[in-house]
Amino acid sequence: MLSEAVPLSLIRYQGPMLRAWGRALARSWLPFSRPETNPEIFRDLVAIVAPPAPELVSAYARWSGGHYEGTLPPHMFAQWGLHLALQVIEQSKYDLVDIINQGVHMRCYGEISSCMPLVVRASLVSVQEHDGRADMAVRIVTGNKDCHRLVEATMFTTFLSPSARRSVLRSPRQQAASWSAVNQWQAEPHDGFQFALLTGDFNPIHWVDRIGRKSPFGRTVLQGLGMFARTYEGLHSEQTVNELDLRFLRPVPLPSGALSVETGMSSVGEKLVRVCDGAGRVRAAGHYT
Repeated sequence: MLSEAVPLSLIRYQGPMLRAWGRALARSWLPFSRPETNPEIFRDLVAIVAPPAPELVSAYARWSGGHYEGTLPPHMFAQWGLHLALQVIEQSKYDLVDIINQGVHMRCYGEISSCMPLVVRASLVSVQEHDGRADMAVRIVTGNKDCHRLVEATMFTTFLSPSARRSVLRSPRQQAASWSAVNQWQAEPHDGFQFALLTGDFNPIHWVDRIGRKSPFGRTVLQGLGMFARTYEGLHSEQTVNELDLRFLRPVPLPSGALSVETGMSSVGEKLVRVCDGAGRVRAAGHYT
């Protein structure tokens, strides 16, 4: 799937995320501005936000491979909710510039109208420190005035110390299943920047070559939420998907070559999904309903 060019003008809709990344850079450059310890209780963040502009929704749907009329892509929560999730993480002692997305669990309870204001809540689920890393799970719940829980997405993030950075790439656990390809897509050289224009996720490791080379991945890579969106649409084109739990095992390099969305069934009847590259390496794996 070759993505159309995303208009640069869409950046005007990304003010909340641009401000969030501005604060993240300031915290990184001024370490004394971060707390020395994590708070005992993290505050939830709640906001009522206008639905995304039709031109933004249309461009996002084209990029991810979906088609929506009157409703919003459920995985577009990054555009309206990620800035709140970052504000939750800002309460911690960690440097947001070092954040690595390890996966997303999204459950859909209903469709999100594209015409109604959104009620968005971000909250901490858990934080654990071990082996030179800190794992944080943050939940974003999207609804409206009629139903406050239409889509629930939990993001699993990691902050690594320099000594732990070699452990970023993990081998996937093998699943006993027969796999069938259901869809295919590929990431192009500028997809990191294009997804940033669509969601505001301007982490430079996704679009600045020099910074990407200095990252734990050694090059620019696609946003994990971009891989999640295209995997969801790869499944959704074949069937209704109410829940998708996807772990990011290896980053998607820019460019990536062909990536295959494959499904299978576990020995206990669980629907499995994985994303494989042309060499058969598993880039992401999980399950869905």
